Amino acid sequence: MKRPSPDYTLFAIVFSLVLFGMLMVFSASYYNLQSAEEAGFTYFTKQAVGAGIGLLVMVILSFVDYHVFQRLRIPFILIVISIFLLILVLIIGEEINGAKRWLDLEILSFQPSEIARVAIMLFSVDFFSKRGKALRTDSIKQYISITAPVLIYLAIICGLIIAEPNLSMMISVLAVIFCIMIVSGTHPKPLFTMIATGIAAGAIFIASASYRIARLRIFLNPWKDSSDGGYQLIQSLYALGSGGLTGVGLGNSRQKHLYLTFGESDFILSVIGEELGYIGIIILMSIFAFLIYRGVKIAQRAPDTFGMLLSAGIISMIAIQVVIHVAVVTSSMPPTGVPLPFVSAGNTSLIMFMASIGVLLNISKSAKKT
Repeated sequence: MKRPSPDYTLFAIVFSLVLFGMLMVFSASYYNLQSAEEAGFTYFTKQAVGAGIGLLVMVILSFVDYHVFQRLRIPFILIVISIFLLILVLIIGEEINGAKRWLDLEILSFQPSEIARVAIMLFSVDFFSKRGKALRTDSIKQYISITAPVLIYLAIICGLIIAEPNLSMMISVLAVIFCIMIVSGTHPKPLFTMIATGIAAGAIFIASASYRIARLRIFLNPWKDSSDGGYQLIQSLYALGSGGLTGVGLGNSRQKHLYLTFGESDFILSVIGEELGYIGIIILMSIFAFLIYRGVKIAQRAPDTFGMLLSAGIISMIAIQVVIHVAVVTSSMPPTGVPLPFVSAGNTSLIMFMASIGVLLNISKSAKKT
């Protein structure tokens, strides 16, 4: 039987999002760079380089049999490497705005947490794909015993990520693993127990530090501290509000003129909303929704459990990050930095997401006909 070709529609969607991202990164960053007497094309050039590397990796991985990630203990090796890098970033990492998230190796600067998320996702997919019916137990004690390796590595990675601190990435990691647990057939009883435990732990974690409580209060009412803690959220809402239905026009954002910070990365949707309006955001979100739909179809048609869980893990990473980014810029969740996949400035995120799509394309080549 002739095997299907890669999902070229998925490739076209991702390629279009990357090109759109390069355009919006340039629009969002040019004025600020010029005001700081830097080259206005700096972020655009970096994004173009990241896109080129990401495209190369995506194409290469689309030809590499995805089962290679089950062999040679690659998931475990990636876990060990990512834990080492997360420890290293806490020791020698570049501190930006009170957080140590970046490792600057002179020729390369990257976020180890992006690698760690993919590593724990791969490890979990490999682990759960081999457990089958054992995961369907309704015994919480037995489930914890079965999944102990995943839970231990997950706790270590999340602990190191929150020490940076990087709350949004920790939430993303936990949500991705939770999605994999659901798709693998985990019984609802252990799932609900973990949710309840997570909520309780989260409440204790927030209450344990005054700055976290202050951030929560700012989220509930950013106008109470409009010149400091709530400033960024307010500027984001101003940008979205002033864009209206059709936007002020591409390149004509006013909030990016030294009002809205991180407009090229963590708040790029705010600039998109101001320049292209509500219609532009709806179109962009529809494209993301179609991308997620294609990913789900690939997961459904995967020839084996490993391929199905790997597809689900990849597409859940993308979907969760889109949701978090939208929630932050619209003040629907406490402010925390997270890029919009394929669109925001940031080469580590861009390359990792494009590499993941390469794996998804390879799985689509082996998909069963329906």
